[in-house]
Amino acid sequence: MLVLRRLLGLALLATAFVPLHRLLDPRTAGPAGAATRDAAEASWTLGLAGSIIVVALSWLIVRMWPAGIPNWLQTAAAALLKTATAAVLTPSAGRFALLLGVATLAATSASAVFLHGATPTSVDGMAQMLHAQSVAAGRATIPLSGNPAFWVSQNGIVTPEGWASIYPPLHTLLLALGVLLGAPWVVGPVATTVATVAGAAGVERLCGVATGRLTGILLLLSPFWLLLGSTHLSHTTAAAGLALVLFSATAAQSGALRWTVLTGASVGVAVCARPWIGLACSATIVSIVWWPRARAWTTGETFRRFAALVSGGAPFAALLFWWNQVLFGHPLRLGYTVAFGPSHGLGLHRDPWGNAYGLLEAVGYTGADLSQLGVRLLESPLPLTVLVAVLLWTKVVPRGAPAVIGWAATAVIANSLYWHHGSKFGPRMLFESVPAWMALLALACVTAFSRTGPRTFTRLIRWTIVVTLIGGLSFAPFVLAGARSSGIEPPPEVDGGRALVLVHGSWSSRTEN
Repeated sequence: MLVLRRLLGLALLATAFVPLHRLLDPRTAGPAGAATRDAAEASWTLGLAGSIIVVALSWLIVRMWPAGIPNWLQTAAAALLKTATAAVLTPSAGRFALLLGVATLAATSASAVFLHGATPTSVDGMAQMLHAQSVAAGRATIPLSGNPAFWVSQNGIVTPEGWASIYPPLHTLLLALGVLLGAPWVVGPVATTVATVAGAAGVERLCGVATGRLTGILLLLSPFWLLLGSTHLSHTTAAAGLALVLFSATAAQSGALRWTVLTGASVGVAVCARPWIGLACSATIVSIVWWPRARAWTTGETFRRFAALVSGGAPFAALLFWWNQVLFGHPLRLGYTVAFGPSHGLGLHRDPWGNAYGLLEAVGYTGADLSQLGVRLLESPLPLTVLVAVLLWTKVVPRGAPAVIGWAATAVIANSLYWHHGSKFGPRMLFESVPAWMALLALACVTAFSRTGPRTFTRLIRWTIVVTLIGGLSFAPFVLAGARSSGIEPPPEVDGGRALVLVHGSWSSRTEN
C-alpha cells in the first residue's frame, strides 16, 4: 500500500507541475480541447509561479523565526491559534453541524441570488429547469406546438410524447419541487449544504474531530464549492448523495441495519443524479469503509447487510428504470445515449462531435482537471494537490485516509474514461469529489502540525501550509466578486409571436414584443 500511495503522490505532483494539458491538440481535440487547454494553462502558470513564491517566503520565515520576530508577536500568534482551535473543537458534533449548515446555506444562497441571479447559468441547467417546469405542471414531457424545429436544443430530445431533457430523474424532480415552492434556485444551495455537513461529519467519524471539522471549514471557504454549488446543475445533488454515502457507511459500522438502509438510499440518490460517477464512487466508499469489518462477518450477517443495502437503494433504482422507460423507451437506456448515440459512451473513441478521445487526450484532460483543481479549490497560490501529494508520501497514513483517498482517486479515474470534461468555476466533473479532496487537505494540515520530524523541514512544511491558506483566503473574495452573472433565462417556446410560460405550475400565454 505504501508503494501504491507514493505512486499516486508522484502522479498527483506531476499534474501540478508538468503541463500535461498541452497534450490536447486543438486540431484533434476540437474546440473543447482548446478551451480546456487554455484554462489549464492559466492555472498551471499561476500554480508554478505561486509555488516558487510560497516556498521562498516560507523558507525566509523559517530562517527568521523566532530570532527575527518580536516576542509579543509570537505570543499573540500562539494565543490566536489556541483560541481558533478551541472554537472549532469545543462545540458538540450536533452544534458544529448546525453552525456549519447554517453558514453554508447562507453563503450558497447569497451566491445563487446575488451572483447567479437565481437563474440557470449554463445550457445544462437551462434544459433541466425547463423540464422541471413541465414536471411541476404534471407532465413528464412538454407537449409540442408550432414548428418542431423550435424544440431542437442541446441536452434535450423530442419524443413522441413531447420534449424532455436528457438527464436522469432525481435532480429534475427536485427542481420541479422547487418550482412548486416558488424557489427552484434553492435546490443547489440545500444540496450543497447537505453535502458539506454530511461530508464533514463522515470524515469526523473516520479521521477524527480535528480533521472532520477542518474539512467542513475548508468547504465553506472554497469559491469553487460555493459557486458551482449554488447553480441549478445536478452535480450538487450527486455530491450530497456521495457525502451521505460516506456518513451512513461509517455509521453502519456500529451494526445497526437502519444505517445500512440509509447507505443504500444514499447510493440511490447519487446514481439517480449522475449515474456513472455516483455508482463508481459509491462502490469505492462503501467497499473501503466496510472491508475491515466485513472480513469477520458470518454468511448470515453478510446476507442481512446486503439485503438492507438493496432495500435502501431499490426505490431509487425503480425510479431511474421507470424514468428511462417512459422517456427513452428502455429501463437501462439513458437520455445521453438517445440524444448523442453510442459515441456518448465511456471509453477511448471519437466523441459525438467527431473529436478524438484517445489515450493522449484522456491524459491531457485528466491533467488539466487536476491542474485546475489544485488552484481552484481555494484559489491558493500553491496548488493544494501538492500538499495532498506530500500526505500520500508519508510512511504511515492517518486513520480513515484510505476511504477519502479512494473517493478522490475514483472520481479522477472514472472521469478519465469519459470524453466530456466541462469547466465551470473549475473542473466541474470533479465537483462530487471535492469533500474528499478537502478531507485530504485537512489530513495533510493536521498531520503536519501534529507529527514531529526534522526541525527545519517540519517548520518549512507548516509555514508552507499557512502561507498557502492565507494566500487563498486573500484571493477568494476577488474570485467571488468576479463571478457575478446575470444568468440565462430558459427560452420560451415561440409560435407566431406567442410564448408559453409556466406560471405557478400552469401554462399560460403571453405576447412577445
